[in-house]
Amino acid sequence: MSNDYQGTITRLLADLKAGNQEALEEIWQACSSELGQLARAVMTNRPKRFTDEEDVLQSVFLSLLQKKKDTFPDNRRDLWRLLLSMTFKRMATHARREMAQKRGGGRTPASLFDEIANRKPTPEDLAILSDTTERELEGLGDELQLREVALLTLDGHKPDEIANQLKMTVRAVQRRLVIIRSKWGKELGEN
Repeated sequence: MSNDYQGTITRLLADLKAGNQEALEEIWQACSSELGQLARAVMTNRPKRFTDEEDVLQSVFLSLLQKKKDTFPDNRRDLWRLLLSMTFKRMATHARREMAQKRGGGRTPASLFDEIANRKPTPEDLAILSDTTERELEGLGDELQLREVALLTLDGHKPDEIANQLKMTVRAVQRRLVIIRSKWGKELGEN
């Protein structure tokens, strides 16, 4: 690094201690790129889950904002020691949190979804599904044969098959399916 860079950081640290709040942002701008590269290199081998290097850097910067100005180091070398220490501690904290059993023990969201989707439903799962389905079907009422269209759709019938069975047009079945999706979407909080 050049002497100008070293002098700039030392000057900014002195300005910060003198009360210039903008100096901290300038220090961060000068150092964050290299810290980001370091964090990215260290975190590359970890599975991508919920935290990346940007999250770690934000955490470090927020800690710097809360730090008392008179406790900042006096020179660039000591500043880098502080920043590196804070960054490594944040990376370790995030890694521990992500690997915790409560968060799936390091499994990715996709693997958790696959595990849930591929497992055999328990009797409790089936009871919840049955209750939810019955409640949703009751919410459709008897108007426009919505309940019948929904039941046949849940049984795997296609719109043309439903139209033949209920003696209506395919377009009428499709309109009813739109109404059903709309009602169920509102019930489930999707609209």
